[in-house]
Amino acid sequence: MDNFYPTKYYINNNLTTLGERQLRRNASKAYNQGAKYVRKTKNAKGHDKWMINANFFHLIGNRIRTTKKTKKKDNYFKTEVLLNFKDQADADYYQEIVNIFYQSTGLELVYKIEKEIDDVYSNHLHMGVATDDKNKVLEFMTCIVKENLQRNVKTRFDNFLSVNEMIDDNSFIDYISKGYDGLGGDLPEYILA
Repeated sequence: MDNFYPTKYYINNNLTTLGERQLRRNASKAYNQGAKYVRKTKNAKGHDKWMINANFFHLIGNRIRTTKKTKKKDNYFKTEVLLNFKDQADADYYQEIVNIFYQSTGLELVYKIEKEIDDVYSNHLHMGVATDDKNKVLEFMTCIVKENLQRNVKTRFDNFLSVNEMIDDNSFIDYISKGYDGLGGDLPEYILA
């Protein structure tokens, strides 16, 4: 049984989601690879006409999507910390926390203490830590807040102490550098071994 139909047949009957040019390209590629389910003929004007066997149409008539493999960026700073007491804790208070953390862990870090602006934002600390063990960072930060500062620890929902995996350390550093335009604001500080 001869089940060969032209490319227009498949398009006009909505049997494919491909455009006509792509379907012709796929047919040409299969034909050049020696596929027996594609025939090349000439139309009335002498142009190439592709005939495709309906039983094998699924091999070239469907869109094949390949997923792009995205390479995950390897961050230097792998853990992000946000500490905000939402009170009158000054910048020196947060600096002391950074110093205790570094002395306790010896981990390299980048940080910025954002200062209060017009009573709208309270002072708070952003810190990137060069370890992927966020549980260790959370444990040390909790210990510092509880034992050294005698405060109760609130996490996550109170936005008091948040420790998360760093998605992109370059974006993080750009974010904590906000306000630095060469005229004012502070650049983040690095503590490297």
